[in-house]
Amino acid sequence: MKRTLYVTDLDGTLMRDDKTISNESIGIINDLIGQGMLFTCATARSISSAGRIIKGIRLPLPIIVRNGTILADGGSGEEIEIILFTQEEAASVRECTKGMTVPGFVTS
Repeated sequence: MKRTLYVTDLDGTLMRDDKTISNESIGIINDLIGQGMLFTCATARSISSAGRIIKGIRLPLPIIVRNGTILADGGSGEEIEIILFTQEEAASVRECTKGMTVPGFVTS
């Protein structure tokens, strides 16, 4: 039997302007997950930020956070896999950002 994995973004997609997901949407998604639908989300947000938004959804699958650099448990928020820069990539980023006066962070 073929199954489809449904992956949604949060900002501007599933999430409303008030940074919440409606109770109706949460109920529908949970019902569909209960019927066997494969569902998760992918976001540029951190696990703590995404976790506050999706807290009512019973996600059996991992969620994708930080632009795909971290795979986390949808319920507990525990990091399952983290994709890190190699030493060479990190050195290249440091070289490119040398002398910048505005602090920030880089993920890829």
